[in-house]
Amino acid sequence: MGSGLCFWVIGPSGRRRVGERDGSNEYDSHSLDEGASMNRKDLAAKVADRTDLDPRQADAAIDAVLEAIMAGVTDGERVSLGGFGTFERRTRAARAGRNPQTGEPITIAATVAPAFKPASAFKQSVAGG
Repeated sequence: MGSGLCFWVIGPSGRRRVGERDGSNEYDSHSLDEGASMNRKDLAAKVADRTDLDPRQADAAIDAVLEAIMAGVTDGERVSLGGFGTFERRTRAARAGRNPQTGEPITIAATVAPAFKPASAFKQSVAGG
């Protein structure tokens, strides 16, 4: 395995690894069923395999990264990870709506929610390009 950043693509043919920075395009040794997903334990195992960390340390590193992203977005900061994407806080204005049961007009309150915008490299990787 290379030492660069890579992306995992999950599709009908299973999971494959693409886009390593060192130029290789290695494929995962096992295939997943369509619709399969990677959970936190799987992610920690992948991080541990690619680094000198044991799975517990990898899980702690993932935890630290996620906490930093959540704290930044909560504080109104944009958190950009080059080649991956940007996390940010988006405000949706209050708007008029209708009660679906009665058809009566209602006001839908303004909301604030986290948002993610993938980087071009990530989009291309997912699209297979």
